[in-house]
Amino acid sequence: MRRIFLIVILIFCLQILTAEITPYHELPISFKTHEAPVIELEIQNGFNEIDKIYVYFREAGTLTYYEQEMMKGTETDPYFRTALNDASEYTTELEYYFEIVDVNELRTSFPEMQPQINPFKVAFEKPQSFSDSFVRLSPDEELSDLTEDFIVAISYFSIADEVEEGSIKLTLNGEDITENAKISKNLILYKDLNKLPGNYTYQVSAALKNGKTINSEKWFTKIKEVKFEMPWNLTGNAVGTYYGYSESVDDETGHEGNLLINLSGSQNWLRTKLKLFISSLETKYAQPVNRYKISFLTPHFDLIAGDHSPDYGSFVLNNKNIRGIHTNLHFKMFRMLLSYGQNKRKIEGEETAPDEYSAGTFKRNTVAMRMEIGTKKSFLWGLNVAKNKDSMKSLDEKYYLEVDANGDTVAMTTPQDNIILGMDTRLALINQRLVWGTEVALSLYNNNIIDGALSLDDLEDLGLDADLPIDPADF
Repeated sequence: MRRIFLIVILIFCLQILTAEITPYHELPISFKTHEAPVIELEIQNGFNEIDKIYVYFREAGTLTYYEQEMMKGTETDPYFRTALNDASEYTTELEYYFEIVDVNELRTSFPEMQPQINPFKVAFEKPQSFSDSFVRLSPDEELSDLTEDFIVAISYFSIADEVEEGSIKLTLNGEDITENAKISKNLILYKDLNKLPGNYTYQVSAALKNGKTINSEKWFTKIKEVKFEMPWNLTGNAVGTYYGYSESVDDETGHEGNLLINLSGSQNWLRTKLKLFISSLETKYAQPVNRYKISFLTPHFDLIAGDHSPDYGSFVLNNKNIRGIHTNLHFKMFRMLLSYGQNKRKIEGEETAPDEYSAGTFKRNTVAMRMEIGTKKSFLWGLNVAKNKDSMKSLDEKYYLEVDANGDTVAMTTPQDNIILGMDTRLALINQRLVWGTEVALSLYNNNIIDGALSLDDLEDLGLDADLPIDPADF
């Protein structure tokens, strides 16, 4: 009596793309007084898993937080934004934190640790009088979000004759960077090609010849972080299983394990699929158990490399694994399929006695083609042709020929050759509720090709006067 114990050692599913929510908030440098602070929260991952986000805010020194719901963006603009109109009259500092509500109504605070005690804090600028004589040329006011070179260009053409020479001062985030700037008679230019992502504020001040000092307004620029983006939209999973068994009668034990990996990706019009099946039953003494397959799919052409079971009709080629190359050129009313590869791999025989061997298996090459006209929804006509031929060169003679007791050489196994031509039709009526089809095939089969094809001399000996441009024996 055999007892089989199923032991699942490893079962896992690996999702390439996960749905974990990852918020990111870049702290503004400051807010302007008498203006509603604009708060935004970026969702770097899991945007579609979020239902709502609330921001809780207060002025520094007060106790009560006020709640306001944020406006949700889109997948291409994964931000939540809101303008805090009730905070427009704050003058000291704004304190705030976020509460994220996912589609399952689970709530998470951001920052996560004690957000009411350790909130985000941004100060308000004190009102100042600015001169409009300084004009920012770069970065563009409407395109102030940068991802690369940081170049500041400020013109003071209208007051160039009134400015005291050497009095111009340029500050960046409160730091004097005048020495690194190029200042001409009417233009200030500052260039930094290696600025880190973040928010930057810059301002110009100058002394006039009449003794007065003027300041420009404060300009703000955000340098965005250039994020790595996957070139493909990838999904996939992997499943592994392990079976162990024992037999109580003979005290035999055994095991079997396998791993299945499926990956798929897409980029614009191209889709890819990868399938790997690896088994502990794989051995060179039997036909393949492992399967390897990669597919490239486009709107009108598919290319498959590896193990694939094409359908060329029930009588021609069906449910046979072909390890090779497969193509499919397909349009609405026309398709052309082609397969080339191995139907069987070679398996060498074993030595059963000195200079005696068991029969092996020839490598069998297959080439098949199918043409279809029409569609399965109405009428379809198909023409198939396939050729399966064993390769004699794949095996040493000792694995398929032997000498019998009479001293004659006999075959233990024979290489075969088969050519099949088939045609099929399919007629579908009443929205495919009634389907009628036919299929016919013609086969030219040779169960022993050891002697090869007949030569021209053999044909003449048989009385066949064949005027052929080639000798069949050469092929």
